[in-house]
Formats: sequence, structure tokens, C-alpha cells
Amino acid sequence: MAKRPAGISFLAIYYLLASALMLLPAAFFLFLALAPERFLGLGAELPSFSNPVAQFFMWFVKRVFLDWFVAAFSLGALAAGYAAIGLGLFRLRKWARFVALGFAGAELLYFAVSIYMLFPLPPDQGVVTNAMHVPVVLIDVWTLWYLFRPRISQAFGTV
Repeated sequence: MAKRPAGISFLAIYYLLASALMLLPAAFFLFLALAPERFLGLGAELPSFSNPVAQFFMWFVKRVFLDWFVAAFSLGALAAGYAAIGLGLFRLRKWARFVALGFAGAELLYFAVSIYMLFPLPPDQGVVTNAMHVPVVLIDVWTLWYLFRPRISQAFGTV
């Protein structure tokens, strides 16, 4: 078995930590989605109203809780993907290298699109929002550079 380079260990730990951090909001969103009555101070069932404004409010509440469920599921799926990549990198699996390259490329594309989408925001909001992406972008650029190096490709059994 090939010796795992230190950079691969770093990436594996990074993906596993990112996975664990994504599970925290996923669990919170799932909790919100499954228990709306606790947060609204209502009984076990959401009431139905004949007033159109109240009906719209209840539609909106149900929609928001559905969105929380979708957010919880999406973050959970992403966390599972990150955990799989981390474990695959630890075991030097070829597929993990390719998926890590794909995730890094997708995150960079997302960042590029978010810069374009945030351009109309006031400078203070756009700068702060994009500044939060900088560590991830740096790791993604390093990931692409590192995983394409010939010595690292050989560790995964690819040339």
C-alpha cells in the first residue's frame, strides 16, 4: 500500500471537519421542520382559518417549515458527501481524488457566480459576504493544484 502524503491527510481531515460542521445546522433545521407547533405556541396541529390573511400566513408558515426540511436534507446530503470524500482520501481511493477535484472546481464556480450576483450589493455587504469565502477558495485552489501533481496522482495509483 502506498504511503499517504501529508497533504492528503490534511485534505481528508478538512473534508471530515467540514462534514461535521454541516451536520450542526442540518440537525437544527430538521428540528425546526419537524416541530413547528413548538415554535408557534400552537397545539399539535396547525389550525386552519377562514380569514384570507390568516390562510396566507399559515401557507407561509408551512412553506417555511418545508424549506427548513429541504435545507436540512441538502446539508445532510452534502455532509455525507464530504465525509465520503474524507474517508476515501484517507484510504487513497481514486474516486475520492476525482470527486474532491470536482467539489473544489464546483466551489470555485459557485464563488465566481456569487461575486457576480453580489456585485449590485452595497460595498460593505458584498465585501463581507465574499470575504467569508476566501479561506474556502484558497483551500480549493490549493486542492486543485495539489491533487493534479504527478507525485500525488501516483499515490492514488493514477498517472
